[in-house]
Amino acid sequence: MAPTAEEEARPRRRGVELLAGLLLMSFGFLFAAVALEVGVRLLHLEPDRFWQADPLLGSIHVPGRSGWWTQEDREFVVPVEINSQGWRDVERPVAKPPGTMRVLLLGDSFTEGLQVPLEEIYARRLEDRLREALAAPVEVINTGISGFGTAGELLLLQSRGAEYRPDVVLLALYPGNDVMNNSPELEDTLVPQYGADGRPERIVSAKPERQARSWLGRLLARSQAYRYVRRRVVTGHPALASRLGLGGGGKPVAPAAIPESYFVYAPDQGAWAAAWAHTERLLEQLDRTARDMGARLAVAVVAGRDEVYPEWWAEVLETYPEMKARQWDVDAPRRRIAALCREKGIPVLELAPVMREQRQAEPLHFHRDGHWTAAGHRVAADAMANFLVKEGLLAKDTEGQRQ
Repeated sequence: MAPTAEEEARPRRRGVELLAGLLLMSFGFLFAAVALEVGVRLLHLEPDRFWQADPLLGSIHVPGRSGWWTQEDREFVVPVEINSQGWRDVERPVAKPPGTMRVLLLGDSFTEGLQVPLEEIYARRLEDRLREALAAPVEVINTGISGFGTAGELLLLQSRGAEYRPDVVLLALYPGNDVMNNSPELEDTLVPQYGADGRPERIVSAKPERQARSWLGRLLARSQAYRYVRRRVVTGHPALASRLGLGGGGKPVAPAAIPESYFVYAPDQGAWAAAWAHTERLLEQLDRTARDMGARLAVAVVAGRDEVYPEWWAEVLETYPEMKARQWDVDAPRRRIAALCREKGIPVLELAPVMREQRQAEPLHFHRDGHWTAAGHRVAADAMANFLVKEGLLAKDTEGQRQ
């Protein structure tokens, strides 16, 4: 018996229904993905990226990039703009205006200051303090970049510093990781490469941006929602992340293993002795480079939370119990850097004693993130302004200043 017309049409209807269902499911997934992406961006749940690879410095800001900076604990949610020259600073001309004194800031994430609004960072406050104290035009140019050590800062000064014709080069040196950053053996992100004469030749990024091979890979690389979900899975469900291949492929870390960065507070051992030797040579090279461009080098030793808050250092010891069996001196790196500077005739400011005196008034560091709060930037700016004026590094009489 021949099939009826209705029986012949039934498979086609089922095919159409299946296709319609698949299209509806695809639309639903797409709508959910777009809604999640929009939500993550509107709520600033994931930080934006402000850096790009650089063949000399390893990493540099993307000129003109804007976005938001935050972290998992949501201690801050800050709008960020990078100016046209690639600095977290206001727009200003490269050529120094006549009669103006200039301070060129070199530093890492403490100087970059993504954790607070631009008007709160110490660079901007220092500029205001110096203008008031000297009753003269002063510009403080902020070239701070996250992850930089002294080697990268020297290369930055050599490659771009002279065009700003600074009167003072102020290096904000953070002992908590700058000494480690200067070591090819200890640093694992922006690795300095030195020549036979001990001078840094370039910084190599050990974690370059991955080149996505597929359209899906390129899409995920740009997706903040993907990064947000991936981070939540990796931090909250590490076993699942490992099965899904989201662990990043890094070396496994034993529970409670002491992070390498804390050994800066221990007596020299192994690669740390070489790291300190590199740091000493880099300070000499910075001083010579600044003088060659007609400027003076000064150093401000940045105060980390471990130095300022003993109770927070106690939390570190509790987190890594193995540390309790060792001797640590959180003030030793600061004292060593200050002694090196004085030995070489480089004016130096130690910020830790100043911050300890004022820590009770309001928090100067973010507890989890560790960088300065707006109050910390204010205290640092006041101390630096007093230091620069007291040392006579900027003369009140601008006549004869280099144009």
